Amino acid sequence: MFQKHQPIGCRDNATKRLFDKHRISAFVTGCATLTLAKREDPAVGGKPVIAFGAGSGVLQQNLLENIPKPILEHARLVYQREPVPDVPLSDGAIQKMDALAQSYLDVYKNEASLVVTPLLHVASPCLAMGIPVVLARRDRDDRFSAIDRLIPVYTPSEFSSIDWKAVSQEVETLKGAMIGVAGQLLQGARPAAGDLAVLAGAYDAAPVLQPPRQPSKLRRRIRRLFGKR
Repeated sequence: MFQKHQPIGCRDNATKRLFDKHRISAFVTGCATLTLAKREDPAVGGKPVIAFGAGSGVLQQNLLENIPKPILEHARLVYQREPVPDVPLSDGAIQKMDALAQSYLDVYKNEASLVVTPLLHVASPCLAMGIPVVLARRDRDDRFSAIDRLIPVYTPSEFSSIDWKAVSQEVETLKGAMIGVAGQLLQGARPAAGDLAVLAGAYDAAPVLQPPRQPSKLRRRIRRLFGKR
């Protein structure tokens, strides 16, 4: 199926590498939430918003310890997680979830001067809306191997060096390419070379904040035998 429909759009670089491994043409678009419209003006009297969830989306204690006091004192906390009542969701539950999601987006759009979050689906739509974002979480995983080309993904070893004067990112050109490619595919056409070039220019780059280098297998074996030197 993938061979029939290639090239395949991927949310992240890890997924693209999987297709590359199987010799299937693919490209990275980033998360679809990056196509949300940019807010017209910054929030009047806006405040910092700290948005978090459960599991890998929890707030880390040492992150809270590193947030500057003026930000922490004035921040609004948003717990962006809702239990799933039914599987599959009923029509009523879908409407409830849609309304809840919209309410979260409205808070970010209308109130946030800065968003601090470990959640991809807070960071990505906020970038699209032109809101400054600090993306800080307990670890990196494959889902973040596209957004980390646009903003840093901070983990605990970098929390003390976070740039708390984050500014909004210009993603309108990238957003246009994402929408252009989607429209072309829906019409049964191949993605335009110009749009693919825009996507590649953003996502083929190295991560903004490089992850720590892992020691080679040989070095790890030597350390186990002789101890760290």
